Amino acid sequence: METTAKGQLSPEQIEQLKSEKKIKRLKEVLIPTGQDEDGEKAAFYLRPPSLNVMTKIEEAVVKGDMKKAHELQIKNCVVGGATEYISDGSEEFDIEMFNTICAEIGSLMSLKKTTSTIH
Repeated sequence: METTAKGQLSPEQIEQLKSEKKIKRLKEVLIPTGQDEDGEKAAFYLRPPSLNVMTKIEEAVVKGDMKKAHELQIKNCVVGGATEYISDGSEEFDIEMFNTICAEIGSLMSLKKTTSTIH
């Protein structure tokens, strides 16, 4: 029997969220809440950062302020799910989930593969 992850949305709710937030691409990420990878999971919904947000993140990284860079990622790119696990100060805050979500957001900022030729 398939179980729903904490914070997981139905396909209809996902489409509604995309429409409300004007998001073309939305990534659903499921992360185990404990040490058992087959156990309970938490769901998160991520959007790629805008150019403005990506610039602010890069500025924070250049200044060596990784805390600010990660906070910008979370604030601007996590649009739904079990956010209590990644909200600093929450009783359920989980640093491993926080780091995983930041890495997943980073993957949304990756470059497309190209083919180039110098003539």
